[in-house]
Amino acid sequence: MAESHGSILHIVLGQSIIEVAVVRARAFLVHADLIKRPYQTKRGAINLAFADKTLNCRDCGQDFTFTAGEQEFYATHGFQNEPSRCPECRRARRSANTGGARQMYEAVCSACGKTASVPFQPSGDKPVYCSECFAAQRANRDR
Repeated sequence: MAESHGSILHIVLGQSIIEVAVVRARAFLVHADLIKRPYQTKRGAINLAFADKTLNCRDCGQDFTFTAGEQEFYATHGFQNEPSRCPECRRARRSANTGGARQMYEAVCSACGKTASVPFQPSGDKPVYCSECFAAQRANRDR
């Protein structure tokens, strides 16, 4: 979110406020929380170098470092909040959400009549194929 006050632009990145002076269509860093120094890219855009920050994990209670690179990634992708979990707990949470065995359902293949195991409950209104017949159907469709 940005607010313009005359020639000063206030940019809110998460919990940080960056003050940028705009003079003749060029931006100059005036003040920024959590930021060490600006540096100019080849195209003239100002990138901000962030400082490492120590945060506390809400799951395990351990302190972890929110690195400058991670902060820049969060800022460039528009993420408003800092991470609340350490990398290990984030990884464990992600694997718990995506892991586990899928529930499989038994069905009769519409093409060959074999019993097939599929990851959805067949409704009966559309054909269901075993792996081999599905691959054959896909190959015929892609021609």
